[in-house]
Amino acid sequence: MEKTSTRLAHLIEERIGMQAKLSIPRIAAMLETMALAARQTWSKSLLDSQPDDPSWLDFIEDIFNHETFFFRHPRQLQHLAENVLPDLIRARRQRGETRFRVWCAGCSSGEEVHSIALLVRQSLASPEGGGVGQWDLEFLGTDLSSRILDTARRGHYVASPGLNSFRDIPDYAQDWFRAVLHEGRDVWSPDPDLARRMRFLPHNLTCDPPPLGDVDLVLCRNILIYFNLRHAHAAIATLAQALRPGGILVLGPADGLREAPGLEMICDPQAVVWRKREAA
Repeated sequence: MEKTSTRLAHLIEERIGMQAKLSIPRIAAMLETMALAARQTWSKSLLDSQPDDPSWLDFIEDIFNHETFFFRHPRQLQHLAENVLPDLIRARRQRGETRFRVWCAGCSSGEEVHSIALLVRQSLASPEGGGVGQWDLEFLGTDLSSRILDTARRGHYVASPGLNSFRDIPDYAQDWFRAVLHEGRDVWSPDPDLARRMRFLPHNLTCDPPPLGDVDLVLCRNILIYFNLRHAHAAIATLAQALRPGGILVLGPADGLREAPGLEMICDPQAVVWRKREAA
């Protein structure tokens, strides 16, 4: 069984970048529930499958970690709201443009997309921003999991007991979730005006081209920690390619990137971000 788990884990690593050592325990647990003959049939069908086979896609759905919530890493997002977003909006204005694009890679069930959309709307409400109505906004969320993207598209978040999507809303964002946090409602849904500016698409960071270009802000938080070095480099190249010159890449605090071609590190006590260098 150990050999089978290892072979499947290495196939996962090759196809989606997730380090084999992280998926081996999950695969072993799946195999434990099967009779010996069923294990052999199941594992052979997966090892012989193509990346788009339904059986393979169902298998990796059970491997993914979809844990997320609104305003995860709140200090980092507050830094974006107070320092990064105003600069990005100003740069567009100075070029006479009113288009603003955000890509959340590895968006899971969509809470991060909604969190950053609320912050962008707040920034655009400033006198310099002129209001959301003047802007062509696009918020793209991508993930490998079609199942979790369906949840993101529905946009209905339930305040269930325990570790729900609303468990760590910072003080500065409380009013946006007042219905759930303070008025006893069970479900929160996004503002329809923001929701219509959002798209959710499947995307593999390790091998697919960028799903859009000329992006102002890319968030890919707590994703690279799961990748091996080769696939992490491939992902960074894809993320950087999507950015416009001067655009900003935000990684998770534990993602550990030290250098990246075409990007410069911008350090702040609250957050580290990466800016795409202007063309020479």
